[in-house]
Amino acid sequence: MTAKLPQRAFKAAKFSKDAKKANISDAELCEAIRQVMAGQADELIAFRLLAQSYAGLTELQVKHLVNDQHFVEICHEDKTQI
Repeated sequence: MTAKLPQRAFKAAKFSKDAKKANISDAELCEAIRQVMAGQADELIAFRLLAQSYAGLTELQVKHLVNDQHFVEICHEDKTQI
């Protein structure tokens, strides 16, 4: 039996800067992501496809993307906000 990994969300570094300029908080982004993953925002098909492709990344790939500052972690199942 495989253990269920905690749900995590990331944002690209450029998106992080753009979201900050637009006064979009990480908490708002996390809530939007929860809604998308629950299928409550079907108009965001492109986002869902992107999220699915990111879901296929290994932990090592994610670690490298975060360490290289291509991704910024914004929420984690174990923590409300990073």
